[in-house]
Amino acid sequence: MSLQDVRKEINFCHKVKLPIIGVVENMSGFICPKCKKESQIFPPTTGGAEVMCQDLKIPLLGKVPLDPHIGGHQSRQSWERLADGSIPMWNE
Repeated sequence: MSLQDVRKEINFCHKVKLPIIGVVENMSGFICPKCKKESQIFPPTTGGAEVMCQDLKIPLLGKVPLDPHIGGHQSRQSWERLADGSIPMWNE
């Protein structure tokens, strides 16, 4: 979701008096599965979520990087559970 979309959602929440706990930045970087280094695939051009949160006086609760291990485990776990009904064990 782009920062522009997030700003629209925040404005909507303010209009309907819906409390906002804070913002979690998704895809804040990429963690290489081989070397474990983090790089910016989508570098912030306007300061990113951090600056937006400061401008709007909303807490930045955290940042979630693109990590193949996060999505990969979930996809594999769901598939294995569907295949035989058991809870998978990770052997990495």
